[in-house]
Amino acid sequence: MQKLKYYGWQHFRSFYKDHIQMTVLLCTALFIGSILLFSVLLGNNAGLATKLLIRIDPNISTLLSFHGILPTLIKNLFTGFYLIALGIIPFLYIPAIFTVFNGSLIGILFGATSYTNISHSMILVNILPHGIVFIPAIILSAACGIYVCKTISNRILHKQHIHLCKDLLPLMLRTYFLIIAPLMIVSTLIEVFITPLIIALI
Repeated sequence: MQKLKYYGWQHFRSFYKDHIQMTVLLCTALFIGSILLFSVLLGNNAGLATKLLIRIDPNISTLLSFHGILPTLIKNLFTGFYLIALGIIPFLYIPAIFTVFNGSLIGILFGATSYTNISHSMILVNILPHGIVFIPAIILSAACGIYVCKTISNRILHKQHIHLCKDLLPLMLRTYFLIIAPLMIVSTLIEVFITPLIIALI
């Protein structure tokens, strides 16, 4: 039986290099590609971008608004955990779809600037400070979710014989609590306390 356990940073580095490095690169490419694709496609069609944005969130103003630290922290922590948990659905690779969705949302925001009256630079200022930490955490969560999906799918197809409860579950929990959750906490602190200060200075 293949052992996938790790207990600290060095073990995580081995797990990352051996099992999810390429998946992280793939998720990064999907995320950036979705931003660029939707920005280009909707750059000259603000009406369509606005319709898509309203379908996603009828109250557009909430997309770039700031909330209290506790709601933001809960939302961010849940998002990372949820992405990993989505991997338990075999064969569908839903975390990859979620990655594309998040990238496309940013691209749609860029395309709808004439309607929202939010400039491209202001969107970047709203996203980049905490996004420097949040986006890698989301991509890592998605990569772990994809890994879970791949592992369970291979187990169903009898291509891999990993014990899901003894090996896979502890591995994902350690990854979440030792790597992803701390990144989400840092991201939340930046989003709630630092980003508004940067915006106020502009």
